[in-house]
Amino acid sequence: GKQWYQRRVRALSIFNNVLWSVCKHSSVKSGIIDLLEDKSEQSLIYLASLSKIKECASVIVDQGLSPLIDALYTGNLRERESAATLLASLSYFERGMEELLIESHDDPALLATVTETSPNVPLYKNFQERSS
Repeated sequence: GKQWYQRRVRALSIFNNVLWSVCKHSSVKSGIIDLLEDKSEQSLIYLASLSKIKECASVIVDQGLSPLIDALYTGNLRERESAATLLASLSYFERGMEELLIESHDDPALLATVTETSPNVPLYKNFQERSS
């Protein structure tokens, strides 16, 4: 039990270090921007995975959340779910949380929509406390 857990934590740590190294390259930033501009369901799914890495989440937040929020409201069901998952993932990072709070002032239904629409990722558990 304990050894398995320690190996898993070590593997995750190595995985994150490798991904963070990759994310420091400018080509990764331009790739993330390309995915954001593509706005397809598959691009949003890939971005949701990348958003779990702090450096990648920063690039996404730097580009602004408006296109993601547009996809949340106007895309087909899969695009809406993917956008909601991505927005929920961003809530786990300080800057992502701050941007979502700012956006939710203009759109009070935003957080509820993300919560209802994101099939796999909940909003960060302390997020609702910060938003009230």
